Amino acid sequence: MRIVLSLSFMLFFGCNNFAWAFSAGPPASRNGLDGQYCTACHRTNALNSGKGNVRIEGIPLAWFPGETYNVRVMITHEGSSRWGFQLSATGENGQQAGDFLPGADGRTATVTAPVNGSQVQFIRQTSVGTGPGGTNSYEFRYRAPATAANGTIRLHLAGNAANGNNANTGDFIYATEAAVPVAMMTNNRSFTFGERGGASVGTANRSAATVVGHARIQPGPGSPAPSGVAILGWSANNVTISEASFTATRPLRSGRIFTDIGDGVNTSVAIVNPGSQAAMLSYFFTDEGGTNFGHGGIALAPNTQVTGLLDQAPFYRQTLKGMPVSRSRSFTINSTVPVSMLAMRGSTDERAQFLMAPLPVTDLSASSGDPVSIPVFVDGGGSTTEVLLLNPTDATLNGSIEFLSSGGKTLTVSLAGAARNRFNYSIPPRSSRRLSTGNTVDTTVAGSIRIVPVSGATAPAAAALLSTRAGDGTVSESMVEAVAAGSAFRIYVENAGDFAAGRPGAIQSGFAIANPGADVSTVTLDLTALNGVSSGFTASLLIPARGQTAVFLNEIPRFASLPLSFQGVLRVSTTSASGIAVTGMRGHYSESSYPSLIVSGMPAFNENSALSSEDLVFPQVLDSGGFTTQIVVFSGLAGQRGTGNLRFYSPSGQPLTLTTR
Repeated sequence: MRIVLSLSFMLFFGCNNFAWAFSAGPPASRNGLDGQYCTACHRTNALNSGKGNVRIEGIPLAWFPGETYNVRVMITHEGSSRWGFQLSATGENGQQAGDFLPGADGRTATVTAPVNGSQVQFIRQTSVGTGPGGTNSYEFRYRAPATAANGTIRLHLAGNAANGNNANTGDFIYATEAAVPVAMMTNNRSFTFGERGGASVGTANRSAATVVGHARIQPGPGSPAPSGVAILGWSANNVTISEASFTATRPLRSGRIFTDIGDGVNTSVAIVNPGSQAAMLSYFFTDEGGTNFGHGGIALAPNTQVTGLLDQAPFYRQTLKGMPVSRSRSFTINSTVPVSMLAMRGSTDERAQFLMAPLPVTDLSASSGDPVSIPVFVDGGGSTTEVLLLNPTDATLNGSIEFLSSGGKTLTVSLAGAARNRFNYSIPPRSSRRLSTGNTVDTTVAGSIRIVPVSGATAPAAAALLSTRAGDGTVSESMVEAVAAGSAFRIYVENAGDFAAGRPGAIQSGFAIANPGADVSTVTLDLTALNGVSSGFTASLLIPARGQTAVFLNEIPRFASLPLSFQGVLRVSTTSASGIAVTGMRGHYSESSYPSLIVSGMPAFNENSALSSEDLVFPQVLDSGGFTTQIVVFSGLAGQRGTGNLRFYSPSGQPLTLTTR
């Protein structure tokens, strides 16, 4: 059962030229709960039109019955001198959910008023809290309902950043809303989904100590395994710093990953043995020239997990004559029984903040000689792209890399110190190459990358690390895998908060599409909600020959009115014979006073891939200590529907109880 907290914050300082008529707090229900805002009086500026914001701190990702939370509300706008707010919390039935406890400083108070036939409590500023020279933050407590009967609690928030001119002119009104589900303590969540539907489960980051484990998707009898995505988030002081998305994996016997170790960067792996027999793992590193070193082995019991950094035990043991692990360019694992693997690149930016990005795990039993596309790259204006090429074979691989503009023209970029529009590559056996764009221009150039192996050769595993800087540091690092062309793809999408206005905490999904063909491609977009019901949002795009596009959903005119709270599945399809290459994107504005946009990759599933009934594994789940994991299972393939269970396990293979939402 879920509760919706309606959280609304508004600040009012008079109406009809009576500047202090509401200095002790605005009239009830001017916070958006029933569609009314204080812009009815403060008409100078439209709602959310300024460069400030209103936000709340202390509200959990999921609430527990009867628990009390310390809450702080902040309204920001440069040049404003007086502040105030209004907040309400209602359940799914529209009735009051829990209650607010004003702070001891006398700056906040509550009032109860009828809204849509129900008595609703509002907390707001007092005349003490809005006096000249006062602070723009308010502290009080919220006590959650005693039972979970109300479901998801809905929070409406609005605030007035006033100029103190004793009139109702020139003030800026900000508003937002959020939904907080009820928390559940569980090691097993069941799911049911239909065609184009899915289900979402997230951890709650409830304690200080980080919990490490893994998860397994077990489809029900006769049901195919769903597609699965785990969104790993890292935050500090309630401010999101980094996000990375990982697909649920099928077990393999041999895998290889790109390694990046040294200068504030490291590579970590997680390996799970989901079978009933012990796995004997053997591994080695490979340097730039194709020489293997650092051989070792691990015994992994059934249903257990091993995790760690590649420059530390058990994966690397320095010897007197050993090669430094920083010289490695790839890491290869072989297993006696199928195991599931995850790899992640972690880096510390210029502000000592931890950024993470997924690294592809290449199945050495699968290879292809077909060209592949990286649907998006960026360069210039503070953005760079590192092209990662990994050799999955024991022979040298050769081919070329071509950069293409959104309009389909070849682009000249600076790569590895040379400015060209086409680059040849040569990758020694088992090794990799990393080629970085130069960021030599002031404006950002975007497009796609085409990777073409020489005739008869295997294509390298390829990905691109997109990095964006703002101010004095790196804001986000996003990994985009190379994709083979297909006719239809599906992406999990999400919308939360006012992303178009850049509000703190707002989330919006997007996508990038590359057209490898010689003709214009017509692409159809069709969006369903996570319950499988059509959202009514559809659109068509024209992608030029060899061209590309990369957009967030709200940038598509027909999707501009997407609800501020939405989860669903986007189908991207074409009838073009040459197909399209598609990847997803996820944008998340940080919750800091001056939010920056964090962009991470989101996998797109080729819906024509073969269905399977075998279990899928998320080799690493992290919770608490600043970490959250959101797991989404959904219909990513044609005809994919069914039931099953999502089970959490500790590294030793025991059931792991987590607080979920």
